[in-house]
Amino acid sequence: MVVFERRPGADKRNIKKGMTMNFFAPLIVLLLLAVLIWVYSWQLIVAIAVACISVPFAVLFLAGAYELLAEGSPLLVADLVIIAGLFAFIGFALYLVFIAPAYYLLRHLNAPFHITFPALVVMFNLGLFVLLAEQAPIQGYVLAPLCGLAHAWIILWLMRLLPPVRSKR
Repeated sequence: MVVFERRPGADKRNIKKGMTMNFFAPLIVLLLLAVLIWVYSWQLIVAIAVACISVPFAVLFLAGAYELLAEGSPLLVADLVIIAGLFAFIGFALYLVFIAPAYYLLRHLNAPFHITFPALVVMFNLGLFVLLAEQAPIQGYVLAPLCGLAHAWIILWLMRLLPPVRSKR
């Protein structure tokens, strides 16, 4: 439940404007998602969403469990959810912009799709990691391609698993 509290010194117009943005932001996201579902297939969007949500949560949970068992530091679930959620949100947007069109492009090429698509996703993740990480340990250069491979396998598996919606024409 969202509670709008009045801060001292805030007038009603500022609160009203904030409420309007809180109302329109989810509508804008839903409208963009509807356009993407119209442009891409719903199966690809669901597969990308599941991959972008599950892989960061799994990797960060395993890292937290390792720290808990090996080093005795507590597993902070709230921090895990926030960090994994940021990875998932940003990754979902990047995958819809770059990987989804490449998926359809690679589908129409004569190259073996089950090799080229995972290779593309691995190169995309490694490229992003190299561009964004300033001083990363060597484990990051191993983890980024492995996460890309996990993303690609989840997307391919779900694309095969989810049935296509046929038009009634």
